[in-house]
Amino acid sequence: MDIRLIAVPYDSGIRGWRMGAGPDRLLDAGLEEQLRAAGHTVSAERVELAAEAVPEIRATFDLAARLSERVSAARAAGALPIVLAGNCASALGTLAGLADDEPGIVWLDAHGDFNTPETTRSGMLDGMALAIATGRCWTEMAGTIPGFVRCRTIACAWWARATPIRAKTRC
Repeated sequence: MDIRLIAVPYDSGIRGWRMGAGPDRLLDAGLEEQLRAAGHTVSAERVELAAEAVPEIRATFDLAARLSERVSAARAAGALPIVLAGNCASALGTLAGLADDEPGIVWLDAHGDFNTPETTRSGMLDGMALAIATGRCWTEMAGTIPGFVRCRTIACAWWARATPIRAKTRC
């Protein structure tokens, strides 16, 4: 199988910070070589911001747009894109790159990521990823992601306690 590993080593727009360190650690630990040893053709690439010190919101949507293009290119080449990401908002670029007119999501996370700017307590954009994917917020910015389509079919499972506002919102 032809596999394309696409690393997005960012968390909250900062390269290599917190969960953003995960993609590079997986690659440095030999993920590419292990897949090759299992008989696959493998290539790896990283999605990078054009400039550092970009505000979190702009960085998140720029990374999603770049990721969408990489996922789309991998599929066009007949490869299986596997996204290694440090931020839940990377799901936006992954979904857009798959170019499905009616995408579905199975969201397995410690958090629902279903907050909006009106319901968030932390202000973290990453906590809004599923809400963005379903068109509940940031619709203008989501529209800048090539191939973005609002997801209408989702199944959610999260383990942390939902905030009172989010608990009233059905997935």
